[in-house]
Amino acid sequence: MANTLIAREYTIDPNANLTSDIRAALERINEFGPYGYRPDLGAAIVFCVVFGTLASILTYQGIRSKRWWLLGTLAFGSWCECVGNGVRIYGHYHPDVTDPYIAQQCILVLTPALFAAAHFTILTKMCHQYGAKYITPFRPAWLVPLFVVMDLASLAIQGAGSGLAATAEIDNKPVYTINNNGNVVVAGLAIQLAGYLAFNTLFILFIKRAIEDKRKGEAPWFNARQKLFFTAVYSSALLVLGRSAFRTAEMAKGWVGEVATTEWYYLVFDATFVALAVLIVTVVSPIYYLDETKASPKESQSEAQSGQATTTTSFEHTRDASEKA
Repeated sequence: MANTLIAREYTIDPNANLTSDIRAALERINEFGPYGYRPDLGAAIVFCVVFGTLASILTYQGIRSKRWWLLGTLAFGSWCECVGNGVRIYGHYHPDVTDPYIAQQCILVLTPALFAAAHFTILTKMCHQYGAKYITPFRPAWLVPLFVVMDLASLAIQGAGSGLAATAEIDNKPVYTINNNGNVVVAGLAIQLAGYLAFNTLFILFIKRAIEDKRKGEAPWFNARQKLFFTAVYSSALLVLGRSAFRTAEMAKGWVGEVATTEWYYLVFDATFVALAVLIVTVVSPIYYLDETKASPKESQSEAQSGQATTTTSFEHTRDASEKA
């Protein structure tokens, strides 16, 4: 096998200006390979199966309901998570091979952006169905474009940073060079985190105003069923937000650092958080709670007023005709 595929052994200079965390991480990398540990086989298999199952269900839901956006976000993202954890199964047997490590790292860092896209899309459709007033002065039409711009910027920066850090590792660059390139990933994750914080703010605003309208008797649609759906979506979004915060902290510590080379951090704050986030919106699926063909209350009111006007006009014409006769 080409030697560029095998993780090199770092020479730890006792006089080098390295923190104790980085020194410990280097020792783990020298022992196991680029992961800093041997990926747990059982955990990798479990998450591979979990995401594969969720991906299959979401694919079925998307095709059956013709919600194509569901396929491009939640379903595709779950397939990617399945593949990423599948690579970690290989990593259990070959933890010293660099290319698969880089592949799973890039897949698992970038994929949750697709779940964020699903949450933005759901909020947009909620506004279309129940009224844009719930997030004013922001407009629903701005949601997806805003997400696309922020997400593309985030993915581009994360991808560039991951590529630079991976290349530096393969080219035997010093640790500080690898971690400095990894800091580029932090910038991308920070953009993603900012976008998700904005989403959570808008979602809370939507719920707050819906509750106010319910108290005034102006939101009969805000019943127990919809409350369950909104709670599910928000819980899912919070889990992905927590995962994004974790990844930002991880990369801030360094591509070669304590968090990145300790497996339980990934298993708890990434794999578990993301699996729960996807599971929630798979069970409490938007295909059962969002009617994409339904007009918003404002549109329905306009149609009702138009219909009333037409009825009145017809009545007046009939009355005039009767009087003339």
